[in-house]
Amino acid sequence: MSILCSISTKDRYDSLLLAVQSVAMQTVRPDKLVIFDDGECKDLRQDSNWIHMFKLLDIKKIKWEVRFGNKTGQHHNHQIANHMGFDFVWRLDDDEIAEPNVLSGLLKHMKDGVGAVGGAVVMPDPQFQFPEQGQLNKITGIYGEPNFQWTIGKKVLEVEHLYSSFLYRGGINDYTMELSPVAHREETMFSHEIYRKGFKLIVDNSLITWHFRQTKGGIRSHTDGTMYEWDESVFLKKMNNWGYGVISLDCGLGDHFAFLNILPELKKKYKHIIIGACYPDVFEGIEGITLATIASMKTAMPNGKDSVYKWMIDHNWKTNVVDAFRGMYL
Repeated sequence: MSILCSISTKDRYDSLLLAVQSVAMQTVRPDKLVIFDDGECKDLRQDSNWIHMFKLLDIKKIKWEVRFGNKTGQHHNHQIANHMGFDFVWRLDDDEIAEPNVLSGLLKHMKDGVGAVGGAVVMPDPQFQFPEQGQLNKITGIYGEPNFQWTIGKKVLEVEHLYSSFLYRGGINDYTMELSPVAHREETMFSHEIYRKGFKLIVDNSLITWHFRQTKGGIRSHTDGTMYEWDESVFLKKMNNWGYGVISLDCGLGDHFAFLNILPELKKKYKHIIIGACYPDVFEGIEGITLATIASMKTAMPNGKDSVYKWMIDHNWKTNVVDAFRGMYL
């Protein structure tokens, strides 16, 4: 059994040092650590703290390597790590600190049929903690529901997608490469496709990785909002291909009732429908749908892309709003 720890970093050398220290202090250590540097690409061997850290890794018998990335996003780096020939890959962000029992705990759950295992990934700030009730990481709850990995507790759950840091079987799935350098939602798509291949995904939220969320560096180096919009469009296309219809009804009550006319057709097209509704009571008691807030849908469909009236103007629509909804979503 071979284990690779992979960290992708961009201009966060201080927090990266803490992350690497947490790798060195694991009770069960990886065979190798690879750091992908998408930032300034400094020679860390010239820094006294890093000199000591690399010596510590040597003492701990963890092979290490620093690779200069091509600055196209962390998904490209993770894809390289994914195919480096290790049985398991433990992905850790450059601003995360894993408690010493994390890797050993993740490995205990990596039994036959399990594709990936995650723990709790939380900021050391009580206002960001969520209760454990009801957050099961179903893909249908991806819009607006808190993530179960944002909780600390003593639960072990099977889930449908994972967040941020987790251990997975190397080479059983590929990352989505058409994402922008921001690589928004890359771990959601990667982990859910492992799930779709028939492997179990597990979260044990007693295994804690502290997220020292940085205000700069990493994906926050990019200020071009169109990158996030592009990545959301890639994710939305994935959701549709997986059989989930994602609908946003930022419109009036009458429009919601008009939309009901095409719901039977949508149910034939998709196995499940996720609806962001201004008037959720319209859909009360209807099976096969999950309701979300309009606010959560604005990330999926920004700039009025969810407006049926904008769609009608853009398409010079001449008939009724029911047919317009049909044209938008079918």
